[in-house]
Amino acid sequence: MIVFICEDDFLVEESRNVWAQMLGPNWVFERLHAKEFDELEIAKLMDEAQTPSLFSQNRVLMVGNAEKVSKRRGEELQGLENVPNSSLKVILVCSSGKAPEGWMKSFPAIAIDALKPADVTRWLVERYEISPEVARHIVDSAGTELYPLHNEMLKLEAYLGGARPPEIH
Repeated sequence: MIVFICEDDFLVEESRNVWAQMLGPNWVFERLHAKEFDELEIAKLMDEAQTPSLFSQNRVLMVGNAEKVSKRRGEELQGLENVPNSSLKVILVCSSGKAPEGWMKSFPAIAIDALKPADVTRWLVERYEISPEVARHIVDSAGTELYPLHNEMLKLEAYLGGARPPEIH
């Protein structure tokens, strides 16, 4: 059980590669909303955690809006935490920038601070190999959320067709 605090959905999606490296091979990721997660039977979750997969693929549940998971479910998760060699991992993804409260305090937490324009500019330069000047202009125009920026970069690449790098006139 890990609490992952991150406000940017793009970073949450991109984090799957990092989680896969940390957990090792053969983990399948599934994203659930807090309400869907609350509706799963705890006995079924416990059974899945205790039973090794026949197909050598273990499951990771990435629970979005985890701050909305019920207190009851939070208390039930304590039992899942104690299963040795569990074939089920749960990553509780919280979008709020504050530290975990209540039942979430008992789990390790990883927090990603909100991105600053300079961080996003550097990300654009490194990921899309554009000039810092162009990257700053894009961040000033489109903001610091990575999904919209990623979509804008895809549109820009399609428009330019790879014929030339983007530049400001």
